[in-house]
Amino acid sequence: MATIAFRLIDNRIFIPVTLNGRGPFQMMFDTGGMNLLHTSYAKRLGLQIEAGPVVPGTGGMKVKTGRTTLRDLRIGPIVLKDQRAIVMP
Repeated sequence: MATIAFRLIDNRIFIPVTLNGRGPFQMMFDTGGMNLLHTSYAKRLGLQIEAGPVVPGTGGMKVKTGRTTLRDLRIGPIVLKDQRAIVMP
């Protein structure tokens, strides 16, 4: 069992994480979600980004996405290896 400190902001849970040994970064914790990473963080971490699908955005806009793999994602004492993540602006 692990105890993880978190911040509750606007009824959303944010937890400190490290990505590939860097951070801490604040990540929103969503039990029904997936690993989603902003493009600027993916570039800052030097991650290789594969092309992903173009998805609908707001209004008639389209958003280009990418895919990447995080070598490790750490949440307190918990280590998740080889985590796939969607990259979006």
